Amino acid sequence: MVVGVATLAGALTPGPVASTAAVTALLACCPGPVAEAVLPVLAEGRAYAAIALGGAGVYGSDASAGDLRADGDAGLAAGADGGAHLLLGVTAPGGERWFLLPPGHPGVTVEPVSPGPFACARADHGVRHPLSR
Repeated sequence: MVVGVATLAGALTPGPVASTAAVTALLACCPGPVAEAVLPVLAEGRAYAAIALGGAGVYGSDASAGDLRADGDAGLAAGADGGAHLLLGVTAPGGERWFLLPPGHPGVTVEPVSPGPFACARADHGVRHPLSR
């Protein structure tokens, strides 16, 4: 049954369905410029998303006021590949933060893990949050 659902989902939308649905639900609860830009393309099936929840290995720092950056190993990311938006959990000053990074964002490395829908994700060289000034 799982194979049938995955096959059907693959015919209906690009990329991983579960991680895209989870990111879509989270964005729907967090209005703002990122949600406004990304929700329509996810909902229309023109893009897909991955989640790296192992944020304990990714640390954020404020390089200057309003300039949040991240470095570290995010561990396994569900649904990740080079074409996915990546939701990255980051341990930052003042608490947990979330980065939603577009495909191909500079400094982000995604390496597939076989078999399965996972990849290892890493943020290097002070990956800048897209909304940082």
